[in-house]
Amino acid sequence: MVTDLYQKRILVTREKKQAKAFSTLIKESNGISIEVPLLEIRIKQENPFIAKSLKDIEWIFFTSVNGVNSFFELVQQTEQLEACQFATVGTKTAQALESKGYTAQFIPTTFNAETMADEFAKQYGVQGKLLLVRGNRSRDVLPKKFTQKGYSIELVEVYETIHHTEAKAELNHVLLHEQIDLLTFTSPSTIDSFCQIVDPAFHFQKVPAVCIGTTTAKRAEKAGFDSIIMPESFTIEGMVNEMGEYLKRKENDDGNK
Repeated sequence: MVTDLYQKRILVTREKKQAKAFSTLIKESNGISIEVPLLEIRIKQENPFIAKSLKDIEWIFFTSVNGVNSFFELVQQTEQLEACQFATVGTKTAQALESKGYTAQFIPTTFNAETMADEFAKQYGVQGKLLLVRGNRSRDVLPKKFTQKGYSIELVEVYETIHHTEAKAELNHVLLHEQIDLLTFTSPSTIDSFCQIVDPAFHFQKVPAVCIGTTTAKRAEKAGFDSIIMPESFTIEGMVNEMGEYLKRKENDDGNK
């Protein structure tokens, strides 16, 4: 079934490099994408663990595409990775890993950290040392759960998520002078950044917030959004499909009035 976004104007807030793919999906679904990136991703060039041997690591866990890309920018000793197995939080992260020449041996059925830890432990038991690849704003859910289950883990931060405060003027111009029908958020950080710089004159709580998953949706609820939309599949494709379903219901409701 073809998704129809009814020419609605949709704000895309994710990091610039990743915004393009999202915007393309929106445009292909008869929507109007308005990009205002609110985050910037910077690789952490100085990292003491990256300089050490990876030979003791049995599994490497990635919870984002940014983690994959940044890790392989930093790691040169690829021969040491041949003995490692890989786990990714979802299919998009697995695809990013595959583009680097490696395959994810484990992907949870639900794309979040809670499910990842529980299903991995159930499937593989406690074994070897795990390396958790992270950003500076990554949640502590995964390391805490693995530690509680008795795993030996190493944490490595390979990128930083920076709030793009320079986008303040552009964001508020778009919000106050263009009709925005839907706001999209692909991480809790995008919501945090949005709330930091949004003009109080724009009553954002009244605009539906389309969130990629449960963690982001919880942050949107905490921020005060009245209407929160979340897809069953925690991907940008899932977000576009869910927006289409929401708009179809809205069109039908309006037509019945």
